[in-house]
Amino acid sequence: MAFYEEEWETMSPEKIAAVQLAKFREQARRVYRNPYFQRLFDAAGIHPEDIKSLADVKGVPFVTKKDLREGYPLGLLSGN
Repeated sequence: MAFYEEEWETMSPEKIAAVQLAKFREQARRVYRNPYFQRLFDAAGIHPEDIKSLADVKGVPFVTKKDLREGYPLGLLSGN
């Protein structure tokens, strides 16, 4: 197992931001399929496809302790 990943550790800031945005958008699309998270997104007035830049992340709702309690035990599961 390599501890030094040259491709990742020498990436330009622009490329890092692009990778972060792509991964965040992928995650947002994944959790949006869950009805619980879909309600949170809809209440915040944001759809995963609205995320065009890292600055758009500020509009994505946070999961609160209350959300965790209400979704327990399986309400917050999002797979694939």
